[in-house]
Amino acid sequence: MSLAEFVDQVADRRKRITVYGPEPPEDVADLFETWNVTVDYEHLPTAPEDAFITVHEGEEFLGGVSAAALATLTTPTVGEPWGESDREESYRELLELLDDTLFFSQNRRQLLATSREFEERAWRRGTGALHATFQSEDAFGPQVSVYGRLAGQSDLGVHVYAPEAWRPVEAAPEWAPSTDGVHWHHADAEELHRTWLVAYDGGEDPEQKCALVAFEEREDEYEGFWTYDPMLVDDIIDYLWRNYR
Repeated sequence: MSLAEFVDQVADRRKRITVYGPEPPEDVADLFETWNVTVDYEHLPTAPEDAFITVHEGEEFLGGVSAAALATLTTPTVGEPWGESDREESYRELLELLDDTLFFSQNRRQLLATSREFEERAWRRGTGALHATFQSEDAFGPQVSVYGRLAGQSDLGVHVYAPEAWRPVEAAPEWAPSTDGVHWHHADAEELHRTWLVAYDGGEDPEQKCALVAFEEREDEYEGFWTYDPMLVDDIIDYLWRNYR
């Protein structure tokens, strides 16, 4: 078993996005070119700003949102986990509609915004455990204050997984006061050099469970998914515990 196998589990789950509006959705088709989705169009004699999309998985209707909200997928607001007002509600709606959908992305901003949404869930609950992997010191450096506050100003258990090659306290002593309360897990594992993962166990509320798993296939190019499926989130966290505790 490996973290990559979780990505394989969702590879066959394909969603259908239908755009309702006055013109065919060329920009929408381009946006989802590297996602495991089908994009359809239904003409609707309305103003362009009133266009909307619906999302289906098989015959199941998952929901709908304004077509304008799709812009938040490429340029989402990225704030701190405690800055709830910094993130658009439409972005949250899209995350829920597109969960368990395989994507291939060169947009690190999108991955960071999704990570922030899940870190915010953990911050709001203030209980349970938050798990995150960091591929390198450079990746963790900008997040020191965020994870220090998550661990130090809440009852969250914060677990950070990193390659054996770097140990923050020894490599950068100035991090130590900022990361009190963070539980470090180091391992000589190739997948930790390639994985962007954030998972929250919900703090005993299954509806709050969430996870993002993405692999760097090439430099700054990621393949992965996010999920709100409680059983899948549990499996991801169990994998981390079993292999890196």
